[in-house]
Amino acid sequence: DIYVDKPPLHFWLIAGSYKIFGVNPFTARLPSSLGAIGFVLLTFFFVQRRFGSTRLAFMAAVMLLSAYDFLWWARRTRLDMMFAFLFSASLVCFYCGSEEAVRKRKALWYLAFWFVTGLAFMDKAFIAFANLLVVIPYSIMAARNPQGRRISPGLFAATSPCLLPVVLPWVLALTNHPQFSAY
Repeated sequence: DIYVDKPPLHFWLIAGSYKIFGVNPFTARLPSSLGAIGFVLLTFFFVQRRFGSTRLAFMAAVMLLSAYDFLWWARRTRLDMMFAFLFSASLVCFYCGSEEAVRKRKALWYLAFWFVTGLAFMDKAFIAFANLLVVIPYSIMAARNPQGRRISPGLFAATSPCLLPVVLPWVLALTNHPQFSAY
């Protein structure tokens, strides 16, 4: 079923979890828990890459795990944890792409940014594009003052069509839904 007020990713993840493990509270919560695990691993990866310290990365991941609200949201059947993970992953992908010196790897990071942004859109709709409120000003600033920054705005824009295969099927199904005009 197509719901006109919510994107489908969260529902698909729960349905897939039900199909694999059966219908129960654990499987309903599994996508949020996996998003939380992904967030902890993303934190470790980013801190390790940014600061070059495994110890610091481990401490950052443990600090995230020790936050009460983080664990509370990880146990809920809401889409917030998966969205937080995907949104943060998109920003990490952009950062890694902007710091990459090799053009081919830079393009892969930018493609990952758009792909993960598409997944975030499929989880929570248009708020997923709020990452552009960070990325675009950062790119403009870096283009004006490039000290050590390797931003490639043209390459970043050229990789943006990677977003379409992720979001277009749902957008087309949504616009053809009988309740779309009322929505």
